Amino acid sequence: MRDNEKLEFKNEIDGVMTVFSKNNPSKQALRFWWSALKNFPLEVVIECLDEHVQHSKFAPTPADIVAIVSSRDGRPTAEEAWATALTSNDEAETVVWTDEISQAMAMGAGDILADGDKIAARMAFRDSYTKLVQSARDDCRPVIYWVSLGHSKERRNAVIENAVVRGLISAKSSKRYLTELPKPSVVTHQIAGAIAEPDPVERASLLEKLREHL
Repeated sequence: MRDNEKLEFKNEIDGVMTVFSKNNPSKQALRFWWSALKNFPLEVVIECLDEHVQHSKFAPTPADIVAIVSSRDGRPTAEEAWATALTSNDEAETVVWTDEISQAMAMGAGDILADGDKIAARMAFRDSYTKLVQSARDDCRPVIYWVSLGHSKERRNAVIENAVVRGLISAKSSKRYLTELPKPSVVTHQIAGAIAEPDPVERASLLEKLREHL
């Protein structure tokens, strides 16, 4: 938030406290509110105040609003992150992940997983990932997704396209990763057409003719 938004911020806090039949914060209390939330955009803070009003019976504290802001930063939960981390263990797979997922794997979880202890690896990963995410949120660092390319070109496009649909990466940036796959040959089309033939007698005849030409 910017300094020229302090009055609007104060009015929003006062309004929320009125909803909960609480007195408006003192100047000192308001200073603590501002200090806790000043690194976030005002519109985001207002949205999170609204969310708190809709879902809580109690007046908010600065920590309550910080928690809501943090939960909306786009970072995966620890379990979601672990699922992505497991995928990264297959060098053929393309992975779209965050710095925190990559770093948590590098901080020991990856080595434990390589040794075959999946349960211990998961526990180590969750511990490291949770600390990394909390540190990033404390510093108000936005989430950044990036692509780690796997060897399989066939699987790559599906992963990249899915990431675009989910809004993890932009369509423009995805173009550098997409691979133009070979177009199916005429024979491939003919085989597909023969297999799709509903008449079993005609299907067998078409497949036999194709075998003779191969």
